[in-house]
Amino acid sequence: MKPMKTVLTAIGVAGLAAGMAFAQAPQGSAAAHPHRIEGRRAMRRKMMIGYLGLTDQQQTQAKAIFSSAHQSAQPLRQQLKQVRADLHAAIRAGQPVNDLAASEGKLRGQLIAIRASAAEQFRGLLTPGQLQKLQDLHAKRS
Repeated sequence: MKPMKTVLTAIGVAGLAAGMAFAQAPQGSAAAHPHRIEGRRAMRRKMMIGYLGLTDQQQTQAKAIFSSAHQSAQPLRQQLKQVRADLHAAIRAGQPVNDLAASEGKLRGQLIAIRASAAEQFRGLLTPGQLQKLQDLHAKRS
């Protein structure tokens, strides 16, 4: 169970480091104000860069890693959005939902795999000292 917790924590921290969010924006005020979300992402990214002491080269590499992951995830997010809409329509219509629910699960799993891969690549950029700081941060959050 510990390796899974470590992977999930790495995914979360890597998301902060890159400022990327792969999940669909929530409904309501956050979706109506995407600039607020971007502002928060930028602030978290700056804090993580400062906390880990990333070099300019590491920042460039991290941005490339997470930009690539974001692009890879984009079609999956679009599919997930459609499957969610279809699932809600099926529920309202009283139709079977097992296949749609399975499709949503598969898509979510693929998104998690993309995030985990990006997090692993990001961790590979870090020096031993930076990696220790990241692990210390994980310990504080768990």
